[in-house]
Amino acid sequence: MSVQIYIKPDGRLSFNSEKNYKKVFIAFPVGVVPYEWIEYINLEGDGVELRSLFYCYFKGRRYWKKTLKRFLPFGYPYKKIVYYKKNDNYKKGEQPTDMEYTLVDKKISKK
Repeated sequence: MSVQIYIKPDGRLSFNSEKNYKKVFIAFPVGVVPYEWIEYINLEGDGVELRSLFYCYFKGRRYWKKTLKRFLPFGYPYKKIVYYKKNDNYKKGEQPTDMEYTLVDKKISKK
C-alpha cells in the first residue's frame, strides 16, 4: 500500500503528518529478499493465479508489535523495506518502463 511522505521544516522526510509538515510525494514500499534467503522458486505457480511462487527462509527482524510476533515466530520475510516514488520526468513511450519509478534514497523518519 502506498504511503504519504512529508517534509519537515529542516528538510528531512517523515511518515508523520504534523501541522507544519508539507506533503511531498506518495511512496510505495517494496520488501527486499536476499538471494541467499530463497530456498526454492516454483515457476508454474499454484495453478490459480499463474504467478511464480517463492519459498524463503524467514530470517529478518520482525516489525510488528509483540502481540503479533506469535504469528511469525521465525522472523520476517524481508531483510529491509525500501521506498519508490513516481519519477516526475518519466516520458511514457519514450523511456523504458523501469524508469517510471525511482528509489527514495533519503532516510524517512517515523516521527
